[in-house]
Amino acid sequence: MTESYYVRNQGRTLGPYGFEELRQRIQRGQVGRSHEISRDGESWQPAVIFGELFDQENRSDRLTGMNALQWHYTAKGIEQPGPIDHQSLVNLIVAGQVGAIDQVRNDPMAEWAVVCHVPELAGHIPPPTGAVSPVRRSPVEWWLQGWRNFANFEGRACRREFWYFVLFNGIVGCVAALLDLGFRTIDFDSGVGLFQTINAAAALVPSSAVTARRLHDTNRSGWFQLLVFVPLVGGIVLLIWLAAAGDAHDNGYGPDPKRQGVGGPQA
Repeated sequence: MTESYYVRNQGRTLGPYGFEELRQRIQRGQVGRSHEISRDGESWQPAVIFGELFDQENRSDRLTGMNALQWHYTAKGIEQPGPIDHQSLVNLIVAGQVGAIDQVRNDPMAEWAVVCHVPELAGHIPPPTGAVSPVRRSPVEWWLQGWRNFANFEGRACRREFWYFVLFNGIVGCVAALLDLGFRTIDFDSGVGLFQTINAAAALVPSSAVTARRLHDTNRSGWFQLLVFVPLVGGIVLLIWLAAAGDAHDNGYGPDPKRQGVGGPQA
């Protein structure tokens, strides 16, 4: 195998590595399933998708089993006649006739799943056409991005957009509290101040919207933010999800917000 692989971890790109060299690094624990891997250094996918690197010993048996699978699938959201065999489906994906967010199902699967979430298929998704590069914005610009989408509950928000929005809104909240103290517009019995109330009311909808989009980035419904009302456990689970990395591919809620095309940012 003559393919080259690149590894990305926390924004740092390593490589290229040959197949055997990368396998040795995996065996030594230097590269894990939580990293991202690319064959061209531009289009990145979760390392777990590259089964030939992590599960080489069982690869022949797995390929034999996959070739026996019969798939049903959608193309541009419309269910197609089927079933078809595994290799035929792979060929359609490679040709771009079945996309990353089209749905597939076979007999062992309990329900439909999008192509980019099926490890046996996701590795065959062709890289996006055109020049793409990471979205680059200053912290303030990420914060303003949240306000510009103040009532947008659709699409996805990356971690930077969400957490900079939380950070700067927290700073504004502290300023509002100081203003209440300075202008004596606070009720010390209730702890409620005029400026704090105005700030909280203004941020309510955009905060909910950016939280929904952040959950979408991890392929979860925005309604999961209601977990905050579940005592103790709900808030912890929600915090973990909000801090999790988003999908590296398009998902059912839209394209990866961390990347942009020639025409501008998608975030």
